[in-house]
Amino acid sequence: MRFACAHAHSYVFLDFFTSPLSASDPLNPDPANTSNAAMAFRLSGLRAARRLRSLHFVPGGSQKFLDKALASRADALIIDLEDSVLPAEKPQARADVGKWMASTQWGDKTVCVRINPLDTQLWEEDVEMTMKADKPDMLVVPKVSSRDDLEKLGEKLAKI
Repeated sequence: MRFACAHAHSYVFLDFFTSPLSASDPLNPDPANTSNAAMAFRLSGLRAARRLRSLHFVPGGSQKFLDKALASRADALIIDLEDSVLPAEKPQARADVGKWMASTQWGDKTVCVRINPLDTQLWEEDVEMTMKADKPDMLVVPKVSSRDDLEKLGEKLAKI
């Protein structure tokens, strides 16, 4: 598994791919450089179908809001496990979002999960519980402070 990431404000969006890098890869414009570093911050090379014109944030664990979001015309749904979920409700929200990833018919929407910050102990469970089936398409990682944060996340993803 590999991922590309793009920085927007204080968030990093991680987009997952399962194929290896190749010389014809649009995410790697330099065929001589197939390192993970060459992957960083190259979201603009994604297929036109993956371009996101509108993002709809959905509080994690709220079926009512998920149903409304699925009916929306948004290109992407960002299922939020960070700010929109009270601390006491995070375990249940995480479990609900994990079920959604495995069972919801998403249509042509890009599905993202906004995990808790990497300087907390919550993010690892967010990743473990929500990486189901072929969803999510992306993780939204808040408050990234260094490349080391992304490498830590990459190590976790490699184990899943």
